[in-house]
Amino acid sequence: MTSEIFCKWLKHFVRYTKASNENKTLLLLDGHSSHKSLESLQIAKENGVIVFCFPAHCSHHVQPLDVGFFRPLHTYFDQEIQLWLRQNPGKAVTQFKIAGLLNQAYLKSAVPSNAINLFKKTGIHPFNPHVFEDWQFAPALATDKQISETRGDINENQMELDIQDQPSTSGHNLSSSSVFDISVKEILPPPQAIAIGADKGSKRKRGKTGHLNSTPEISELKDKVIEKEIKLRKQQGRAVKRKLVIANNDDSSDEDETILEEFLGREKDESDASCLYCNELFSQSRAREKWIKCQLCQSWCHNLCASVSYRCKTFICELCS
Repeated sequence: MTSEIFCKWLKHFVRYTKASNENKTLLLLDGHSSHKSLESLQIAKENGVIVFCFPAHCSHHVQPLDVGFFRPLHTYFDQEIQLWLRQNPGKAVTQFKIAGLLNQAYLKSAVPSNAINLFKKTGIHPFNPHVFEDWQFAPALATDKQISETRGDINENQMELDIQDQPSTSGHNLSSSSVFDISVKEILPPPQAIAIGADKGSKRKRGKTGHLNSTPEISELKDKVIEKEIKLRKQQGRAVKRKLVIANNDDSSDEDETILEEFLGREKDESDASCLYCNELFSQSRAREKWIKCQLCQSWCHNLCASVSYRCKTFICELCS
């Protein structure tokens, strides 16, 4: 999914749900970046679609498709494949058979009663804020589980016995050495979970959740887009300066330096310039292409487009002449 494809899908969604500012529609989705572009949020707001993003790392509890649709779809699809293989011995399932087999599995799993139960189970409709128990809101402790004391003692004692039974390569008994009094837990402790944000070197930003296309959220997103555009223009301006090549010829060095100074002076407020004839941007021009400026309208163009030599010192474009 991309931002452009999602905008097209959103227009399709608006057309078939008949969403409007008088008939608002709630759209629930996950936090993929393609769902959060400024264009898509503006389209949704103009057509009365309330875009609500699920909180992070909980779609397996609140997204109906994840809760109870994909699992039966996978099961039915596997059954259809096994049935086809039994009916066609010696053959393999190719990409030409996938659509037909998936169609049969989809018709079995995508039934109205299943959809109704999924929205009810996730508490979306009818709305039920108490559908989840308190323990489901606790943070995951998968990496913080302590090793059972009894099981740990057995494993450590068994390892010590195994080590004691092994003969030493030097001919001495190693069982009396204090090295083996160290437990395995001390040598290699179990991993501990790191809190989010504890790693200062991480630059990952947490995405927005909740009501995405509210007026404050769209205003904040507009500011970010403008800031990103300004930064991009500055980078393009620096690229323009790097691409401008000064000829090494003695006869044209002073002229090229003058053109460079005039161009960079003009580009203090504008990040790029376009050719008067072909409208090609200077930042997109090829290396060593010569540019010249009209003395009257102060417009830039390629020497080749204007059919003038790069040694020309005074130039007036056809529009001004």
